[in-house]
Amino acid sequence: SDVESSDVLEAVEVEPLDWSCLVDGAAGIPSDLAGTWDAVIGSDLIYNEAGAALLPRVLRSLMDNFETGHDVRGDGPSPPPHQRVLYAHTRYRFEHLDRDFFAECAALGLVLQQVSPAATQRPLSPPPFTELFPE
Repeated sequence: SDVESSDVLEAVEVEPLDWSCLVDGAAGIPSDLAGTWDAVIGSDLIYNEAGAALLPRVLRSLMDNFETGHDVRGDGPSPPPHQRVLYAHTRYRFEHLDRDFFAECAALGLVLQQVSPAATQRPLSPPPFTELFPE
């Protein structure tokens, strides 16, 4: 069957989210996104220290601000069971960012689960970008 004609894709909406909404002093997650999502899907979104600190805050804030606006930490209610955050992260690309990202997740009470077998040997880190738009 043709995936593009699928009823599932017709129900999918994609919304941009500027992570800087969670920098100290910013307004936070826009109210039109709070509680209106079923899934957050991302992969390899961390490229610098700011991303390692902000992505966990974004995920925590989205989880905390579901439809009722309650905080899911502590004794408060949990988000609806249909809401899921799926984030694929390539470990060891930037080890210092991995450490910062995992530490921030732990500090915010986010539970990480490895879903692939542990690598027996670390892959080599890619070389840094030398050009923005290589030919």
